[in-house]
Amino acid sequence: MRQDRGTRVIVALALYLAIAAALAAARVPRLRVDANNWWTLGLGLAIVFAGAALRDWAILSLGRYFRREVTIEPGQGIVRRGPYRVLRHPSYAGICLILAGFGLTFGSWVSAVFALLIVFVGLLPRIRVEEHALAQAFGSDYATYATSTDRMLPRVW
Repeated sequence: MRQDRGTRVIVALALYLAIAAALAAARVPRLRVDANNWWTLGLGLAIVFAGAALRDWAILSLGRYFRREVTIEPGQGIVRRGPYRVLRHPSYAGICLILAGFGLTFGSWVSAVFALLIVFVGLLPRIRVEEHALAQAFGSDYATYATSTDRMLPRVW
């Protein structure tokens, strides 16, 4: 059953806005201080690849239950393997890393922060909708899972 509530569009808009804001900030010379060099380009790429690897691992761990819309399939259970042992939303954490990494590859720490914050804010409604759908579908089993894992950042949130 689909329970997306339009959050797919919100996430897509946040991704585009994050990239646009990061590019705009990177065009301002004073916002490129101490970041427009090979070291930060390499660091930014490493963050992008780490985020992509985390997202891919999350998608592979979900297997046939991965969907772009919030959907609970008949017979589905709570996935507790792979990165889902530690995080409830590792795919979204991966997206945040990818966007922050892109911002840094553009040559600006400010770009990285803008991209990260914009995409994070865009993911919040999706996380809320997804957690509500999972709580409705799995009840106390999801509540137990939720208390044993963090949302996106281990030991922080």
